[in-house]
Amino acid sequence: CAKQKMFKAALIETIDLPAGNEPRDRWLTTAEIAAMRAAAARLRRGPKLSRGERFLWVALATAGRKEAILDLTWDRVDFETDVIHLDVPGRAKTKKRRASVPISSELRPFLLRAYEERENDLVMGSKADVWIPIQKIVVEAGLGVKEDRIVPRATGISPHTLRHTAATHMARQGVPIW
Repeated sequence: CAKQKMFKAALIETIDLPAGNEPRDRWLTTAEIAAMRAAAARLRRGPKLSRGERFLWVALATAGRKEAILDLTWDRVDFETDVIHLDVPGRAKTKKRRASVPISSELRPFLLRAYEERENDLVMGSKADVWIPIQKIVVEAGLGVKEDRIVPRATGISPHTLRHTAATHMARQGVPIW
């Protein structure tokens, strides 16, 4: 089938697009990660791991997208082979691929604890958004304090920042990008 032009190029008005935003390439240092993990533990209510804490650990260990982590079920966490399968079986494939990633020796005890505390099939417990819990952790860690005031919306650290952080640290350790 040959492509047909619907309009003559001379009839189409040129539109100047606005300038693009600066790229957000924020990632956390090892010290900032440690501060956030400690803050998440301090914010925990009761003996069970919080959703923010679970997300923080899984995101930093897998470099998974927020939706992939929120969709993660326990049947795709394989403790026998130490692999997490972020892809949902039967899910329509898109450009945003979901990888299978190894469970690190650091993440394994944390996941085993979360598995023992599970209340349903979801690793996160629910598919509710995690932006607010992450912002609370950031502020508790002292990373959201700007000019002697707490500004949660301006912390510059989002769930996607954890993905950037994990990818950056993995690349520095020689893990292939694919």
